[in-house]
Amino acid sequence: MALGPYGSAIWTDSHTQEYFAFEDQGQRLAGRLFQQHESSHVVVKGPMPSDIHEAEETAIATSVFAYQQTDSWVNIALDEVEGIVALGHEGGEITLLSYA
Repeated sequence: MALGPYGSAIWTDSHTQEYFAFEDQGQRLAGRLFQQHESSHVVVKGPMPSDIHEAEETAIATSVFAYQQTDSWVNIALDEVEGIVALGHEGGEITLLSYA
């Protein structure tokens, strides 16, 4: 998971059953944009809220950006200013995705 300073959270998970006929392998790149409050940055300190619904109530969008049939994504990085997501693969390759 990667958190951006302007309210974006992006992660990989295994919820690929909508894309493939099997559920035991595959990954998707998903994300959520959280509303900005008076501050221009989102600051996360300490443990997550005990009530996860509290965090979900501030979400304004949920998206799936990519998916694959293998389980090779092992690292993720996010640059909100440049609009780039970097995915590191277990074999050492890096995939760069850009968004506007």
